[in-house]
Amino acid sequence: MGGWGRAFGALAVLVVSACGRELQLGSSTGLDPIAGETLAVLDDSVCGQPYGDCRVHFERDVVIATKKSYVKLDGLVSYVKAVDLDVRVLTFIDGDTAVRFVPEGTVTIAGTLELHREELLMLPQQLRIEGETFEPVRKQILNGEPATLRVVADVVVPQPLPSYLVVRYDVQPSLIIGEQ
Repeated sequence: MGGWGRAFGALAVLVVSACGRELQLGSSTGLDPIAGETLAVLDDSVCGQPYGDCRVHFERDVVIATKKSYVKLDGLVSYVKAVDLDVRVLTFIDGDTAVRFVPEGTVTIAGTLELHREELLMLPQQLRIEGETFEPVRKQILNGEPATLRVVADVVVPQPLPSYLVVRYDVQPSLIIGEQ
């Protein structure tokens, strides 16, 4: 997008902001859902003891947008002010019996958003990351780098322990454009 594209983007943000609105750019603009599953073997090296409940810890950086997905936003990139996460699925499954369960514990996104057992029972949920918490992601976007969020799960798997745990997830990120 050249000079006209940037000018049009700035004008669009001004119009949207003047109306007290935001522009949400998600799957229709090329942001792919974060979907899949993770397997964790539950043995003594993970659980630390052969009997009792098992505390499981997952930690990873999750890519929510790539340069390819926000190159289309050339004139709007500097107006990205937040990311919404539509958490559609976050399911824990006993790998031996295929039975779903909701564990005690916490799933933390970007160090500040926490999903506890109560929230996991009420999916889907819409979460927003903005302000100071969003600033590192905003810098990644402005620098043309993959935008990532740190996700940490600390959950307790009850007895009888399965030999492995399956975690299924489906989250649709959306970049929010508006006045900072």
